[in-house]
Amino acid sequence: LTEAARRMAVLSEDLESQRLRLQRRRRRRVDSEGEPLLDLGFSLEDQAIVDKLAQDHQDGLAAIRRAAQESEEDDSKTGSEQQLYDAWLELENDLRTVQSDVAAQAQGAALVDLGVLVGEASAVDDSASRQGIAG
Repeated sequence: LTEAARRMAVLSEDLESQRLRLQRRRRRRVDSEGEPLLDLGFSLEDQAIVDKLAQDHQDGLAAIRRAAQESEEDDSKTGSEQQLYDAWLELENDLRTVQSDVAAQAQGAALVDLGVLVGEASAVDDSASRQGIAG
């Protein structure tokens, strides 16, 4: 259980770091137009980080379940397993919030990138038309 509690603390800190990172990026995007392809790259990186956090969360829940089963088998259940399990479930809500934020930012970045690419393609087509090149 000590290991599960430690892992939960690490996961909680990592989630908070990711949440702050997303907030900073959102502010940067609002303050300036930013670089669309860079924003998309950050979104992909964020998704990979959040996927790892989700896996760590699942691993932690599994460890708590194993510890609870072991304590039931040797009649040493103290209730701390349930408290720790409840805390992990609460952390899952935080994880879902961060996952939603990452998904929303990735969707926004992809739409901006699509707009930029369409705009660039239109500019190329316009340029080609002016030069008499078939496109």
